[in-house]
Amino acid sequence: MATSAAPESGRPFDLVVAGGILVDPGRRVHERLDVGIRDGRIASVGPNLSRGPRTGVLDAGGRLVTPGLIDLHTHLFDGVSQLGVPVDATCLPAGVTTAVDAGTAGEIAFDAFRERWLRPATTQTFAFVNLSSIGLPVDDGLEYGETALRYVDVDRIVETIRAHADVCLGIKVRIATNQARVGGDALLSLALEAADRSGGRLMVHITEPGIPLDRVFDRLRPGDIVTHLFHGRAETVIGGDGRVLASLRRARERGVRTDIGHGGGSFAFATARAALADGFAPDTISTDLHAFSLRGTMRDLPRTMTKFLALGMSLDDVVAATTVEAARSIGRPEVTGTLAVGDPADLAVLELVDGPVLLEDTRGVQIKAEQELRAWATVRAGAIVARAGEAA
Repeated sequence: MATSAAPESGRPFDLVVAGGILVDPGRRVHERLDVGIRDGRIASVGPNLSRGPRTGVLDAGGRLVTPGLIDLHTHLFDGVSQLGVPVDATCLPAGVTTAVDAGTAGEIAFDAFRERWLRPATTQTFAFVNLSSIGLPVDDGLEYGETALRYVDVDRIVETIRAHADVCLGIKVRIATNQARVGGDALLSLALEAADRSGGRLMVHITEPGIPLDRVFDRLRPGDIVTHLFHGRAETVIGGDGRVLASLRRARERGVRTDIGHGGGSFAFATARAALADGFAPDTISTDLHAFSLRGTMRDLPRTMTKFLALGMSLDDVVAATTVEAARSIGRPEVTGTLAVGDPADLAVLELVDGPVLLEDTRGVQIKAEQELRAWATVRAGAIVARAGEAA
């Protein structure tokens, strides 16, 4: 059921997003409704909302209106990291109103990253601090020692997370053999120690893992996040019997979260199909947005969502994986992923465009889809910040 609230007497809405199909899985709403906004928050949700003489109107024209999309895996340290992209210019035109940087900055640079990149952004931003003090200056962990033990200082990581608790969610660690210089459990153990001491979450990158995934999944704690879930390289989450690993199912039962992190080399249709056929859908769909994936087969979050529609997930489940479920993975009260009265007025207006459209994973495999999701407009904190065909 939709929740409605009448506007205060003499106080019309600042903006009404009208004429759209509201898809708000966190509140089990999927129907044609208007959204009234006042003072940067949702003031009313209902049919045919009234408008004052100065009320702005965003006519959705039958398009999908969702909570602002949340991208749980991005790289936003542009100008410093080889991977970094400018947050507002890449996120807002894609319908993304909240973005989480997945460990681009280490503890050495995190203060500057927060003050000069994250806080000034219009997009709501959070970040994981990299286990390595030097973070991800270039996309070559082996040569530059991104996760060499000499670059890990657990005490300073804990201090960083505590000092920046408003934006820092926890720690990011890559246990991939093509990126880490340390084998075995050492990096995971250090990351878990820092997470336990700081109270932060742990995001674990699992492509080409240097240790058996069973040993990884069995050590993760409630709220920790497995990213690059369907990467398709070396050992994957699909076992030799074609089923999802029992250790991953046990981890999910404990409250461990799973994330896509498509990226430039971390998403395979075959792995995704096998997991979905075994009844295992991801908790969150994210892009692993960076300078290379942006120019590759990922493109943006609506295109990544489209791939899961093509694989058979329902529209409501795909939207949930980029709104309310992503909010649960962030775990902050100011991020709801819903459009209830009183929530922040962050919205995305999406077009479901008839195809056919050709979709490609990061292994070069292509599939054809009959429809494609595209961002048409974005509202952040009650203001229209992007429209199709216009710069953010």
